Amino acid sequence: MLTLLGEIHSNYDISVVESDEVVHALKVRAAVATNDYIAFFRLLETAPRMSFYLMQYLVSAVRFSALKTMMKVYKPTVELEFVTDSIGFRGDCEVGRGYVLEAGAKLTEGGKQIDTRVNEALIVPADAEDNLI
Repeated sequence: MLTLLGEIHSNYDISVVESDEVVHALKVRAAVATNDYIAFFRLLETAPRMSFYLMQYLVSAVRFSALKTMMKVYKPTVELEFVTDSIGFRGDCEVGRGYVLEAGAKLTEGGKQIDTRVNEALIVPADAEDNLI
């Protein structure tokens, strides 16, 4: 990261380096590099100009990686709504539910929680196979 910042500072005018677009891009890069899916999806919501469309190439890979991480971290169950909000399906719980089920996650009897004890082997959804990561 420091090498990238140094290269940007040495090759571009300070107005370019401090522009909203470059600052946002560096934050996205850091979020992806550290698997910080919460920051990534927040940055997706606030993407300047056409950055949103560039970030779409990363969404499926970040989403699947986040789902795998949550299946390892939250035991024995985790709220489905929390998971779908965290992986970028804010306000669209049914689409998020479909994604989670397509990935192979098993829900508890009530359908409101994911049983993380039986979700060790998730399947990469079709949209996650063609991505940039």
